[in-house]
Amino acid sequence: MAQINLGRFFSLPNLLKPLQLLFGILAMICVGAADVKPSGVGLIWFTLIGAMVLTLIAVIVFALELEQAIIPGRCISWPIVECAYTLVFAIFNFISVWLCVAGAEFPRSDINNQAAFTAAGFFIFANFLAYGFDFFLFLRIWMLENSGAFPSGHPGAMAGHPPSYGSP
Repeated sequence: MAQINLGRFFSLPNLLKPLQLLFGILAMICVGAADVKPSGVGLIWFTLIGAMVLTLIAVIVFALELEQAIIPGRCISWPIVECAYTLVFAIFNFISVWLCVAGAEFPRSDINNQAAFTAAGFFIFANFLAYGFDFFLFLRIWMLENSGAFPSGHPGAMAGHPPSYGSP
């Protein structure tokens, strides 16, 4: 039976994953509370739900330490997978921020609708920053792995030991 390692989420870059989930849930609550749903809200929901599902999968994979079993590293490594989905969701979150601004300025909006989309825009912007920073950190890890620039005591430099991606 696999052992759960929650200690991985107390250091970067994995510390960002619970924050991404929190910001996503708060944004979902705010978008759901809006009375008027202007066009573009479907993309906001797609972004929030898609990001939440993929981030939950990543959290489960990291908690159970399955990333080496899922992607053995022969053709691609886990950091490049992280880079791909975090970049996509950073871009979608950036677009969703502007859709929230447009929703707050929608002509038929009352003050509650404006407040809901403004709060959602704030949390989605925070999510954009979290996904963007996550992309940067995993890109850096991937570049270090490929350049062979790990220090001599780093787990990535030792033969037969998988990299820890932020765990102690």
